[in-house]
Amino acid sequence: MKNLILFTVLILNLVSVTFAQEKPLDLVNQLPHIFIKICDAKNDEVQSYGKILEDFKNRVNSSLDSLALLKIKAQKSANINPKSNTTSLNKELDLVKSKISTRDFSVEFDKALNNEAEKLKSKKIEDITIKMGQTSDYAVMEKLLDEINQAALEYCNSSSPKFIDLLIQQRAVLEIDIANIVKASDLKQQIECDVLDYTYFFELSYETAYIYILDHLKYMSFLLGLAPGNE
Repeated sequence: MKNLILFTVLILNLVSVTFAQEKPLDLVNQLPHIFIKICDAKNDEVQSYGKILEDFKNRVNSSLDSLALLKIKAQKSANINPKSNTTSLNKELDLVKSKISTRDFSVEFDKALNNEAEKLKSKKIEDITIKMGQTSDYAVMEKLLDEINQAALEYCNSSSPKFIDLLIQQRAVLEIDIANIVKASDLKQQIECDVLDYTYFFELSYETAYIYILDHLKYMSFLLGLAPGNE
């Protein structure tokens, strides 16, 4: 038990220096391209792009997960500081937060996907599926499968331009905001360190930025769902 405790302490002491934390700005600058030609893409292209997205997402998640032990180390000596005065830090935080976009892209992405074109596609595919269940003729089945692909293609052509435009806008906002997102998190951490006597680690200021990046990657993955071959 004693050895386990010593090992844990050693890990906590080394975690901040043994793992090179990736900077959010570097990650934003290295984000995969937005798959603009999604409706014309072949299945192998979609799968290859999906692998690129998954690898990048794992990379960001790894950076996010690595902060867990560092956070434990920072907070292990929590103690309320009666002499704390964070007035100036709070003012600076409010100023920085005012520079960060509050636009809710999630609502816009949802509207771009769940529209009249999606309802029409779903109805067509539902009707075609019923017809497929009523025949055993191979030639008819092939024709009906082509109709499903056509319905999916029409939906992709109708919905993807708006969705892609939103991805481009979201990335542009992320590129502009990322420095202030990190700055705001850093100020919050400084306030916590002052009030609760936490140990300060600048790397912990990356956490919120990682979450923003993962959110963008999520919607980039949603774009793949529009590919006709995914039906």
